[in-house]
Amino acid sequence: MAVFQAFHPNNETLGAAIMAMIEALDYHGIDTLLTERGIDKIEFETWYPQQIELDIMKHTAEKGGMMDMIAVGMKIPDIVEYPMEIKTVIDALTMLDAGYQHNHRGEITGSFSYELIDTNHVQMTTHLPYPPELVYGILYRLVQKYRPNMNAPFSVQYVDHDHDIRFGGEYGLYDVKW
Repeated sequence: MAVFQAFHPNNETLGAAIMAMIEALDYHGIDTLLTERGIDKIEFETWYPQQIELDIMKHTAEKGGMMDMIAVGMKIPDIVEYPMEIKTVIDALTMLDAGYQHNHRGEITGSFSYELIDTNHVQMTTHLPYPPELVYGILYRLVQKYRPNMNAPFSVQYVDHDHDIRFGGEYGLYDVKW
């Protein structure tokens, strides 16, 4: 597997998800990137090849660095619409895979899963074509936003570099505490 490469050429992303990502990027050259891929305008309820979204992200990461991917990830939880009301960190982490599946279709599109380690400790496993920095930003913002005590410390760590998708691995593993 490779980062910024769809797991299957027939995979698609819903326009609403691409629009949220574009809004999070706040990148003004996006029209040129879309036009180069034969798209005049992203429609909210239309499906597009997932590779288009990944190409836009890759271009952004190459232009601004992976720190931009963390910043984009941190904006996404504040932009997307959720299928359910979220009140807790567990609600937010539980909804990640359902939200991802709602916005992606095809063969092997990817997934989020989690294991509850303790009351305020989760290990998230991802199988995604997106960079770990993007996922880190999403997880960080979700914990920051939904932790029960806004003054309490929290942490999100990427913990398994041996299986890192950036280096041909299959998944990402994140340790999340709040």
